[in-house]
Amino acid sequence: MGQESCAAAKPPGSETDISVYFTNIDNSCCGLVCFNADGQYSVREINNGLLKMLGFGSRAEFRKFSGMYFANALHPDDLSSFEAYLLRCPADGANDQFVCRIRRRD
Repeated sequence: MGQESCAAAKPPGSETDISVYFTNIDNSCCGLVCFNADGQYSVREINNGLLKMLGFGSRAEFRKFSGMYFANALHPDDLSSFEAYLLRCPADGANDQFVCRIRRRD
C-alpha cells in the first residue's frame, strides 16, 4: 500500500471521494492528476484538461502511451528531481512549486 500524492488540491482520502472530486473537475481547463507514490506513480485519476494539454483524446490513449504510470509521462531527465520534490513536499499541504517537463503524445 503506497503513499498517495495529488498534484493539486488534495481531495478526501477514499477512492469514492477522489472519483467524485475528479468527476466534478473533469472538464476544467486546469490539468490535474492524482497518482500513487509507488515508484512508478500509477495514475489513479487524470482529468480531461490535462489529457487535452498533453494531446490525448481519451484516457485510453494516455493508458496506451504511459501504461497509466505518471513516471512514463515525465521527461526522463526530470524524473529524479520530481522524486526529490515528492520527498520534500510538506506534510501540511503548504504550497510549494515544482516545474518539470511532461511528454506530449505528439
